[in-house]
Amino acid sequence: MPKYREATAEKVLRLICSTFARWKTCRIHASLVEHLLELTGGVEPALLEAVQVCDSAQFDGHNSAGAFARAPRLRSWHGFLDNEHATTWRQLTRMSVSNWVTLRSLMPVLQACHELVELRVCIKNPGHSTADAQDRVDLPCLEELILGLDHVHTLTELLTSLTVPRLLRLQIQGNNETDDGQLNVERWPVEELDGMLGRSHCKIENLALRCISMPSGEMLAMAKQFSSLLELDIRHDYALPIILTDDLLRSMTAVREGPPPLLPQLKNLSIMGPLQLDHAVLLMMVELRTTKRFTRLHISAMRGSKSDDMDKYTEDRIGAMVDSSFSFVFDDVLARDTFQGIDFALLGAGLSTVW
Repeated sequence: MPKYREATAEKVLRLICSTFARWKTCRIHASLVEHLLELTGGVEPALLEAVQVCDSAQFDGHNSAGAFARAPRLRSWHGFLDNEHATTWRQLTRMSVSNWVTLRSLMPVLQACHELVELRVCIKNPGHSTADAQDRVDLPCLEELILGLDHVHTLTELLTSLTVPRLLRLQIQGNNETDDGQLNVERWPVEELDGMLGRSHCKIENLALRCISMPSGEMLAMAKQFSSLLELDIRHDYALPIILTDDLLRSMTAVREGPPPLLPQLKNLSIMGPLQLDHAVLLMMVELRTTKRFTRLHISAMRGSKSDDMDKYTEDRIGAMVDSSFSFVFDDVLARDTFQGIDFALLGAGLSTVW
C-alpha cells in the first residue's frame, strides 16, 4: 500500500478510535487489538458492553486486552484469554475464549468472574500432566458450559473444581493430535461428575457430545448420571462408530408402560455419525416410550454405518410416534471438524449462540 494511503488509513482509524469512550459494542480484527491502547490514548470505555475479536486464533493474545481493562460495563467477551485483564472483568456474563488455554491459566479467571452465565473455552493439557487446579471454583450463575478438550484428564480436573448450581446446558467436544482426531475416553470420570452434581444440585437438561470415543459400558455409566436430561445431541467423526449402541437403546426402552430406566425425561435426540444401530431396536425404543414421547428425533447415518437406509415401514412407524419432527438421512461424506477453537456452528438445538 502506498505511504499516502497508509497515512490516510491511520488518520481514519485514529478518528474512529477518538470516540472510544462512547462505544457500546466493538468488533475488531485481532491484528489491531494490540494497537488499540495507543490509538485510544488510554481512554476508559465507560459504556462498552460487548467485544468480539475476529480471527484471534491466528494471533498471540498475550496482553492484548489492555485497552479494555477498565471497562466497567463489559458483559460479553469473545477473544483471547488475557489473564492480566480478564480477572478485572468481575461483571462479565459471557466469555468465549478463542485460543487454546491451559487449565492453570483459566482457573484464576474463573475464580474472578462469578457472574458468568455462558462460558466457551478450549482447554489443552500439555504433556497430559496434572494441572494446578485444586481450588474450588463457584460459578453460581453459569447456565451454559461449552468445552473443547484434548484429554479426559482435563475434564476430570475441571469437574473436581466446579460448583455450578444453575448449569442447564453442557457441550463437550473432543480433539487430539492422533489420526482419528477423537477424544478417547477409556474411563468416564463418574465419581468426579457425581461430586460436581452433588455439590451443585444442578439439573442438566441439554447434553451435546462431539467427536468422543468411549467403550459402551462407560457411555452407559455416563448416561445414568443425567436423569434430568431433556435433549441429547451426539455427533461423531467418520473414523469410529458412534458411541450410541443397541444396548444403550435397550436401556432407554420403557418397561411395562412405565418410564424407561435410562434417560427417562429425554424429549429430543439427535444423532450424527457412523451408526451401528439395529433399526428394529430403535423402533421398539421409540414405540414403548409412551409416557414420555419424543418431540424431536433426528438421525444422520454417515459413511461406515451398519445400515445405510431405513425401510419406509419402520420410518413411518417411528415418525408416527414422534410428536413434532423426525428425520432419517444418509450422507456418504462427513467432513471432519476443523478445530482451531470451538466450532460454534455445531451447537445442537437448545444450545444458544451468542454471536
